[in-house]
Amino acid sequence: MNLDMTKLDAKQKVLLAIYTEYQKDIPDMTNVTPESIGISRSAFNVAISKLSNEGLIDKVIAVSGDNEVEYLMHKAMMSREGISFVESKASIEPTDNGNQKIKKLMEECLKWGWEQAKDICAKALAEMAKGTMGPS
Repeated sequence: MNLDMTKLDAKQKVLLAIYTEYQKDIPDMTNVTPESIGISRSAFNVAISKLSNEGLIDKVIAVSGDNEVEYLMHKAMMSREGISFVESKASIEPTDNGNQKIKKLMEECLKWGWEQAKDICAKALAEMAKGTMGPS
């Protein structure tokens, strides 16, 4: 998969959303939905299938429905190959902490024209900040 710096396709958006969620101390991949990314359910399902087949994500559960396969995301994770791919394309240092990685990814996504990434990344950063503050 090659990231086109001018326009991201559905598969690339899904991968970047999963990467963002993965950076949290306790990722909840059910936050990665077609609605949160701004794509159709069918485009999301095809993207998940492709990312899984390409070895960029792991542990996705496929469930056959009436007309198409649905994917359960609750156990999904980035693969090592997926992490390396995103970090190399977005110029992210593997040694950066989760906050730094998300901030860098948000900057790159905005350069690539994916405005919705700002909301996804900002939400992840807010949840991470809340988690570091401890119980109230």
